[in-house]
Amino acid sequence: MKQYLIKARTKGFKHNSPIRSHIFAADEETAMMKFRAEYDKEENINYNQVEFISIEEVK
Repeated sequence: MKQYLIKARTKGFKHNSPIRSHIFAADEETAMMKFRAEYDKEENINYNQVEFISIEEVK
């Protein structure tokens, strides 16, 4: 299992707030799926309001 740092920001708001998530996953694709699933929950903002910036493996 690897650790990935995903950088994103909210869009459509007055201030584009940065989002940084550290996610443990087998690969980048799985990490993105976990990140997307986190923002599909009702208590969070809609994933469509998140602008993806980058994903990198944390060494």
